[in-house]
Amino acid sequence: MAIAPLLIRHLLPAVGMLPRSLQRDSVSGLVGAALAFAGGAVGAGARAELWGLRNGAATAATYQLGGVTIRGVQPWKWARLGRIDVRYQLALASRMAALPVADVLHVHALPSLLAAPRAGLRILHLHMAPGGATMWERRLLKRVDAVVCASAFLAEEFSRGHPCHGRAVHVIRNGADPWRYAEPSSGRRLRQRLGLAPDRVVVLFAGQVAPEKGLHHLLAALALLPEDRRPALLVAGSSNHWRSVDTLRREAPSIYEDELRRKAAGLPVHWLGGIPAAAMSEPLLAADIVCCPSVIPEGLGTINLEAAAAGKSVVASRVGGIPEVVLDGVTGILVPPADPVALAGSLARLVDDDELRARFGQTARARVHTWQQATDELIHLYHELMAAPSRDASRR
Repeated sequence: MAIAPLLIRHLLPAVGMLPRSLQRDSVSGLVGAALAFAGGAVGAGARAELWGLRNGAATAATYQLGGVTIRGVQPWKWARLGRIDVRYQLALASRMAALPVADVLHVHALPSLLAAPRAGLRILHLHMAPGGATMWERRLLKRVDAVVCASAFLAEEFSRGHPCHGRAVHVIRNGADPWRYAEPSSGRRLRQRLGLAPDRVVVLFAGQVAPEKGLHHLLAALALLPEDRRPALLVAGSSNHWRSVDTLRREAPSIYEDELRRKAAGLPVHWLGGIPAAAMSEPLLAADIVCCPSVIPEGLGTINLEAAAAGKSVVASRVGGIPEVVLDGVTGILVPPADPVALAGSLARLVDDDELRARFGQTARARVHTWQQATDELIHLYHELMAAPSRDASRR
């Protein structure tokens, strides 16, 4: 779908570093989704910017990545609005003040960023369960033209807890691209480097190594399985995956990650660390099963979307919007959160049944919602909102 040469300005919250290079840097699911939507708009003929946390002082404040203009923000050392920390917001606004007005201001996750300078459209895009809005944020929501949610679960949560002042709430799921997983040899090479036999069943955990992602429950489940049925586990991620204003300079693993590494001693666990975005296909192709043991209400869980694109079966927690992408008994198995016994039983079932794993993976791949589809839906929404006769110019 073609789009006029609009200027679309995507604003990220102050969590998750902007990548300098997709060949060198890992990216969080939120940053990756925003970059994919911005890149899709560029592919359709728009100009797109992506604003977020600057990746180190040595990184240029502005650079190009896949046709998208990346604008890194270095937070101020101190700035508060009452009890609200606004170091990032004010640094972003001060840089933006000298730039042209955007046709679309597309704010990801953080309603306070809707306060950025006037724009033709203001979109709030939720990828995770919304927290309680401050009085200031509730006022800002009056300026929004639409709220986009990555899942029906998020749309219901937002509508219940965050009055939208009559503005429409739209569900546009994030995407994943099966073509990224067309060459299985990279997965075989990773297995060889790790000394994993071709017939060894491998489970993948990918993402932030943090308590809310439930890796400790997965390790406990692994320990419950008898050695002859215990799969190897790849951990693709680290506790530094989600940097924030307060952890910009943290390089060492967190106390939680150190503790998990000690507990995993004696188990067949391979710690891969943060994987560059361009290389994430390797651990997915090397795996037979993907596990998402989150204990928080995920929007969808990026790894579940990528697992489907790679044609992999999934064991995941029945939380948030995950059941919208992992269909229990159809594309994977859903288990109660924080339940290592149930997790172990479901893993054992898939470890023992090659045909079931293959069937789940094939079904998931056939149902994939691609990034092209997701981008087309978002661009259609832009056009629909711009054409609406009832748009209130006072909100700009």
